[in-house]
Amino acid sequence: MESQLSGQKVSVISYICHNSGGQLLKRCQSEMWLTAQLSIYGEAAQSERLRNEADFLIVFR
Repeated sequence: MESQLSGQKVSVISYICHNSGGQLLKRCQSEMWLTAQLSIYGEAAQSERLRNEADFLIVFR
């Protein structure tokens, strides 16, 4: 399965996956690890977008 994430192609191997420490993970573990990594990447991308946008805070009294 492949999907697009912010213009980058992400390949997903559902049965075998290695985490960043090089450990071989089972399917269930690899799905949880991949979900966590994509979530972290998404939060970082969202944070970067927010930092690059101008602040539009208007206070009325």
